[in-house]
Amino acid sequence: MAIRVGRLRTVAFAKRGTPPTSPPVGITAPTEYVRFLPPWGWFPSITPLESPAILAAREIPLKAVKGPATITNLKASLELEPSPTIANLLMGGFGKDTVTGGGVTEAHAHNFEALESAQLPTYDFWHDEGDLQYGFAGMMNNKTELVMTKAAICRLDQEWTGLYFVPALALTPSLTPSPQRPLPFACVDATLGGTLVTGLSMAHLTIENAVNADHTLRSDTNYASRIWSEHQLVTATLEMFFEDAVEYNKFLASSSPSVLTETSLELDVTSPETFTDGVLTPYKFLFKIGKMVYRSIETPLPAGVVKMTAVGLALPFTGSIGAGGNSYAYTSKSLVAQFINGITPAY
Repeated sequence: MAIRVGRLRTVAFAKRGTPPTSPPVGITAPTEYVRFLPPWGWFPSITPLESPAILAAREIPLKAVKGPATITNLKASLELEPSPTIANLLMGGFGKDTVTGGGVTEAHAHNFEALESAQLPTYDFWHDEGDLQYGFAGMMNNKTELVMTKAAICRLDQEWTGLYFVPALALTPSLTPSPQRPLPFACVDATLGGTLVTGLSMAHLTIENAVNADHTLRSDTNYASRIWSEHQLVTATLEMFFEDAVEYNKFLASSSPSVLTETSLELDVTSPETFTDGVLTPYKFLFKIGKMVYRSIETPLPAGVVKMTAVGLALPFTGSIGAGGNSYAYTSKSLVAQFINGITPAY
């Protein structure tokens, strides 16, 4: 028997689009490698249905049958890098991608925003355990988290919920890993309340899509057969040096007992690596919350320096993201993202 080493196994995925309506015999051929941060804990769950009936015996249950199978809240953690893999995963989190830029005087940019539909695009994931290949068809993004922390590489953490586990696969995908390097904390500029700030120790953006998968009466599967997203909720958690009371006073909003004082947040992540799409351009991510109110701000007094931790709630905002030929106007969105990478087709 051969020893299996997790770091030597392959994880990959591809966009499916609309959810499958019946159990598939295969999955969409993988197109993107996943450079995951271990562990990779993707497995289906099957719960037996235990008979509650009794038969004059002390032992229970007396009988059991195969119960509902679920694929729920499977986690993926990756380093943020300016690659098509990350772009596809962002597309899963938002649902809509609009391309700007003509590729002459400005590079093509992808503008991600919430898709106004209960049916977000779905993806097929695959990994090779050696003796068995795991296929997951019809996966929809339940949660996306962008984590930027001092002295660390930026991360993209996600949770996925899906429909079908597909066994008996024998795939041998030939994929090429992205050559782009991960983006560290020193590539990030943060703008808070319209002002460039240098006092943030951490910025954590969360997109919650509230994905549900449910079972129906059918004889061909015990997996869920319907999947949907109920809403999108965007929040931000910030840790910063408590050097002034500007943002804290917005939380207090002392001048009015009824009107919240709004702020905004923009994170600009510029890669040192460049590409040519008409002109030489650096890869760049922009994440923008145009309107945010604070749910809470804590300012504990430790033995050392005082920092405050703020939790903000994003509200729909109408504005634009990007500049020049890459500028994109959006209407009533809590969070938008722009990825400048020179790729023409939408994800």
